[in-house]
Amino acid sequence: MDSFKKWCLFLYIGVFSSIHWASGQNIVSNDNTSGDSVFTIQFIALSDSTNSFEPLRTLGKVIREFIPERGIYRYSLGYFDNRLHANSVLIALRSAGFKDAFVRKNIVVPSLPVEFMSTDSIISKEPEKIPEAEISDTIKFMGDQPITVHDSMSAQSEKENVRINFLYTGKSFGVLGNTRFQSEHEMTTEYAVEKDIKFKLVSHACWRAKGLTVFLPSDEPNGDELDLILNERSHWEVLESIEALETHNVLMFQDPDRTGHDMLRIILNNPKLAINFPEIKQVKIKLYRAHIHDKIECLIVEEADAEWPSDEAYWSIGEVNRVDFGKKGRLFELPNNQGGFGHRSTILNQLTSSLSESGGHVVKIDMGHRNADYDVSNIERSRLDITGLDSLGYSILLPFEFEFLIGVDSLNTILKEHPSLSLLASNVSSSVNPGLFNSHKILEIGGVRIGLLALADPSLESNLPGKILINLKFEDIISAAQKAVDKLQESKPDVIMALSNMKTSDNARLSENVKGINLVVSNFTDHAMSWTSSKEIKINQEERQSIGAPYDISSIRDFGIEIGRIEMNFNVQDSIRGADLQSIIEQSYKVTDRTASDNALMAHLTKGITVHSEERGDLLFPAFIDLIEQNPDLENFDETTRNGRVSKPMWEKFISRILTNGAPSEVSIIRKIPTFLPLIGKLHEREVRSWLWFEDEIVLMDMKGRDIKRLLEADRDETLVTSGIVAFKSPGGAFYTIMGRPVQDDVYYRVATTNVISNGVLKEYFRWGLRHASKFEIQKTGILKDSKDGAVLPLRDYVLSELRRIRSYGKGKEHHRRIADLLVPKLPYQKLFSFNFARPTLWTSLNRAYKGNGYEAIPESRVISGNSFVIGAEGGIIATLDKEKSEWGIGMKFAFAQQSVDIGNGIYQKTENADDINLNITYKYRGSKREAFHPYTRLEYDSEFTPTVNRNTGLENAKQKILRNVIGISKGSTSKWPVLELGLTAENDFSNNNYQYGLQGRSLGRFPLDKNWNVIYSLTNNFNYYLPNRNDSERDLSIKYNMVHEVLIPLFGDISLSVAADLFFFKGKTEFNRDPGMSMLMKVGLSYNRLWKPRFQSLF
Repeated sequence: MDSFKKWCLFLYIGVFSSIHWASGQNIVSNDNTSGDSVFTIQFIALSDSTNSFEPLRTLGKVIREFIPERGIYRYSLGYFDNRLHANSVLIALRSAGFKDAFVRKNIVVPSLPVEFMSTDSIISKEPEKIPEAEISDTIKFMGDQPITVHDSMSAQSEKENVRINFLYTGKSFGVLGNTRFQSEHEMTTEYAVEKDIKFKLVSHACWRAKGLTVFLPSDEPNGDELDLILNERSHWEVLESIEALETHNVLMFQDPDRTGHDMLRIILNNPKLAINFPEIKQVKIKLYRAHIHDKIECLIVEEADAEWPSDEAYWSIGEVNRVDFGKKGRLFELPNNQGGFGHRSTILNQLTSSLSESGGHVVKIDMGHRNADYDVSNIERSRLDITGLDSLGYSILLPFEFEFLIGVDSLNTILKEHPSLSLLASNVSSSVNPGLFNSHKILEIGGVRIGLLALADPSLESNLPGKILINLKFEDIISAAQKAVDKLQESKPDVIMALSNMKTSDNARLSENVKGINLVVSNFTDHAMSWTSSKEIKINQEERQSIGAPYDISSIRDFGIEIGRIEMNFNVQDSIRGADLQSIIEQSYKVTDRTASDNALMAHLTKGITVHSEERGDLLFPAFIDLIEQNPDLENFDETTRNGRVSKPMWEKFISRILTNGAPSEVSIIRKIPTFLPLIGKLHEREVRSWLWFEDEIVLMDMKGRDIKRLLEADRDETLVTSGIVAFKSPGGAFYTIMGRPVQDDVYYRVATTNVISNGVLKEYFRWGLRHASKFEIQKTGILKDSKDGAVLPLRDYVLSELRRIRSYGKGKEHHRRIADLLVPKLPYQKLFSFNFARPTLWTSLNRAYKGNGYEAIPESRVISGNSFVIGAEGGIIATLDKEKSEWGIGMKFAFAQQSVDIGNGIYQKTENADDINLNITYKYRGSKREAFHPYTRLEYDSEFTPTVNRNTGLENAKQKILRNVIGISKGSTSKWPVLELGLTAENDFSNNNYQYGLQGRSLGRFPLDKNWNVIYSLTNNFNYYLPNRNDSERDLSIKYNMVHEVLIPLFGDISLSVAADLFFFKGKTEFNRDPGMSMLMKVGLSYNRLWKPRFQSLF
């Protein structure tokens, strides 16, 4: 390198190393220029550079300290008794390219110059006197480039304090949505469970406005009651001012007519209260009572800050929950509507106005939207949401689930309509629209340069359909973030912020592995915080370069129910020295309907848009307490169900079971529900829809057992829910069963799943699937029928149609029973009827036989065959009824091959190399331990298509007609050894009337030659030994042993290439044929190997 670069490098190394010494000193942060202390300049380097290069020393004296845990040196350059002198040197260093150098103020300084110059000094003595200034006017050359330092450069303009406020929201339901959280009442149900008190949970719709709730305590409203209630306001009965409890989520009070149990006191005494709801407080409310239609009771709740709407249209629909302890206690829980866009607008406008008036700068950021069902198209909703953000002055959008779901083309089109809004995602790119996602951004505000990068939740890749993913690329978050940081640092920002809608664990991993990020915004949480949720972080400017990790990971609550504010306070010096971050203030603001809504904006945004109906629809899912009456075991599913509410895992299993039953399939695999908000009581269609917010479409296919297992093992984050398959995990790995049977790796199972799973990031596990179906007709029984004339069927629509169908069969307890039956897991073992196509194979072979004389009368074709070229067919089919403790099987096997040999003079001799037909019926008793040895019995009829010919006489041998009975033991089937049998045989060949008794053994081993069980090596062994008998003749054999080595290579579908070595050993019983013999066939053919289960699978 040239001399200038060389000197700069060493100066950089030296400058960068001396920061470490000062970490052990007492640091005071102020900007005084008086001589009550001294100043140093600090920097970091990879190795020592102070002893060899004088240019560094001429700027000041140097102390070096090694930081072993980071492998770097920190240097202090100084000392200067005046801040202006220190700034002069700092400017010179920065102008030479050392932008990370900074000035710090020291109380403790070395007393002797020799100590100051020593290597690896650690200075701890108090100074005897303040050192004189080292520099007044110095010019030093490094190569051809001068470093100039003089007082004229030190003239400082007065510092300016700049406040920048980032207001951010995220993962909301957009303009049309809101949500509710309502689990506080479970503190009373926990008490009821503990004290064995019978309780009941009920939920009804209600009407809400700021600080007001109107509801019918004992009835579900029809929808037109509000006008009647408000018109009777002058006749309302004022009950009293009563005690209530308030959290961020709900308002709770006790029915003044049912006070046998002090339910508010039960809540306040709950030991979990301080952890789960630290913000809870006691308040007073006014309660009114009215009656409509002369008998229907109505209650009106007025809170302290209530505002009565001027227009009935400004009331919104909400929920009221009721917990009854018999007749002695009743608690009302009134959940807030949270995350509404109109309420957010009110808060944002107030914050923007207040911050701007106080001289602060405001930047608004949104972290994306969740998917939801509002009866508008995705494009229409996306345009509405982005228009809403633009109207509130948002400038940056980090995409989340819904932005990706509309597709990159649509998203690009909509964003072009709003050029003031930038889409930021450092870990996502699109080949179709390369400029759509910005990896980073620099904001210049009031002399402050702020670098932004943004990271979209990587788990979204697993939850997007293949047609969306094909145009997207998700990069590893660590490498993507580091690239973005490196790019930003080229612009020398004062602060780098990472925007994130990732999980907490991903944010932590980001902070640990990516250096250079000063703040991560934000960590979405379900945890409720105090009413005034704020904190301040004081920045020790002298240490900021050596921290490495972010100052903080900010937090607000999920689902858009809070607005986060981050205020950064900077001291801005000049364009060279940049800005110093002094403090960070974080604060959150609750977005609920306790704040008045911006009704004018909402009316403007939703003009011309048909918003989804507020009608609750039909009752589709009974109250969970009613289901427990039908099946008490449901209560013990998990902790949530013990409190009388359906839990997320139970609901997910319920959906997967509906799909399994309706497909029908042996296994169903669905995604976990992205959004599951707590609901209680009876669920009508509107509530059920809120638990079905996903875009997945049903797909059916046959999958190999090995692929199913690989898929589940790849799901390390447990994002999938299954039905029909059970995993038993152990240190040695997982053992899987389907309907109670061990999963066989090379057997195809009918699987119901969704396009998001099969075409998404997990699609490699589905590439060997067969008999795909994606268009269906729903039959009257709810069964899905694969049909070319059918339609693509969203899982959400199918579940709703099934719940409606079940409801149509009856109401009340009949409805409760049917739903409870679906919630109960299937029996671990179900009857299964199947056809096993035992590899029907069309083959060709070269035959070689080795034997002595005397076998001409044997009826076995393999015994008398000669050398030849053979074409044949063989195989079988077995129909099996497999029950929990027993199995019945009826089978048929066949084999026929004929050789034609030219023996000269135009004479062709035809001989059957294989000629066999076998019919059998088998019964196996399995008992409770299926893999142990158990008894079996088999009845066989063994014959042939054509009789053999005695070569000596030229006459046909009598056609074989054997009836054989086998009694023995067999071992339960495993993946690698599906057949292991040993039995005693008794048979009679009716063409010879000779009874024979003996021993029979059978085994079948199947071993994969690749990890996916596609190429399989098969080893078949069949052995028979017959005891001597006085009626034995030349027709009888004492030993038969058939061994087949076969390799199956998949070609297409269930068709495989079969390459086999078939060896047949035999030995006769008489003195004429006691010499053993052998027949060997080398066979190459096409084989069809399939276990067909008609209940679940189509034949073709």
